[in-house]
Amino acid sequence: MIIPSIDLSHGRAVQLRQGKEQVLEVDSPIKIAEEFKRFGPLALIDLDAARGTGNNTELIAEICALTECRVGGGIRSIDKAQRIIELGASRIIIGTALWEKGQINHNFLQQLQAVAGRENIILALDCLDGQVMINGWKKPAGIGLVEAIKQVEEYGSELLITSIDKEGCLQGIDLDFFQKIRKETTRPITASGGVTTLEDIENLSRLDFNVQLGLAIYSGKIRLEEAFVAGLNWKSDLLPTIVSDEEGRILMLAWSSKESLRKTLETGEAWYFSRSRNRLWHKGESSGNKQLLRSVRGDCDGDTVKLTVRQTGNGACHRGSYSCFGEREFRLGDLYQVVKDRLENPCPGSYTAQLDDRKVREKILEEAQELIMAQSRPELIWEAADLIYFITVLLAKEKIDLKAVSGELARRRRKKSKGGQDA
Repeated sequence: MIIPSIDLSHGRAVQLRQGKEQVLEVDSPIKIAEEFKRFGPLALIDLDAARGTGNNTELIAEICALTECRVGGGIRSIDKAQRIIELGASRIIIGTALWEKGQINHNFLQQLQAVAGRENIILALDCLDGQVMINGWKKPAGIGLVEAIKQVEEYGSELLITSIDKEGCLQGIDLDFFQKIRKETTRPITASGGVTTLEDIENLSRLDFNVQLGLAIYSGKIRLEEAFVAGLNWKSDLLPTIVSDEEGRILMLAWSSKESLRKTLETGEAWYFSRSRNRLWHKGESSGNKQLLRSVRGDCDGDTVKLTVRQTGNGACHRGSYSCFGEREFRLGDLYQVVKDRLENPCPGSYTAQLDDRKVREKILEEAQELIMAQSRPELIWEAADLIYFITVLLAKEKIDLKAVSGELARRRRKKSKGGQDA
């Protein structure tokens, strides 16, 4: 898996060399996040919080609302960890707080695990010459990387290992180093520092590492489209490709070659490899039913691809149905799109288009009361449907997508009470 990194300082995206010298600055982290989010989760690192000179909290919340983010930088207390999760982080990255007086801070990690859940914790170990460095990479922890891994791995779902001497230098990776580390744990590991070429990515992927990319993509050394392809597990010339729409409905199963996947990523429209015709296949080239790319993901083993697309025309199936697995199932997202269209393109007689802000809020109160008073199962279903409709209208009027609501529910699901129980 490829994980693009956005390091934040004073509201801007920056890149540092060996954590010290700033070598790049970009004004719009939001614009970068919009570009990067197609390829998988993002790593957001709050450098100001890490340095104790401020924070980029509002910006982090805004980016987390756009896509899945793993967030690090300055998370040194249980309260701060909870706050970052509440902002929408899918996972938190813990580095400095792993240590107390040069020792593994087991007490803190146990508390953090109880509050955040092990599955939401990434443990960051920064190393130089096989030794762990702490205090902003300035001081040796007095423990080797291998021993540190053994002591901390039980507290998180994943390790983030940064080669300090390679970070921001664009000099390539130390493959022997990562080969040795891979033998020491079964935990997923993300490698960071020095990745410069597609060969670096391919080598790390073969060792079952995720790859965090920074300066290499900002400087143009590596294009994310190429990086994504290189990071997959190409055991053969073709990978099975699951295609779904934005509501999660499975549309079809296809096959991708390296060339077809590159064309998909470059053009924003789905291309596949047709085994029956033995050639590249531009979806919709004859039917006009194109698929517009929204995001792409590899599975946990990197040997299967999932495309999320916006299906145009009549549908994905060559027999004329919306999906190769049957007709289109109704989802709440469909209701939202219809409501949104009625508001943006009002037509004569549309009830939705006639609802002003005051009226729709009054109807929500009315329908909520009717739902409370409903007695029978059919009544409950009917009144619930009415209430959901008017809530959807209000959200569409305020330009709040249903995904934002589901994201909030997901954040609440991830949040744990201090007793370790779901909140």
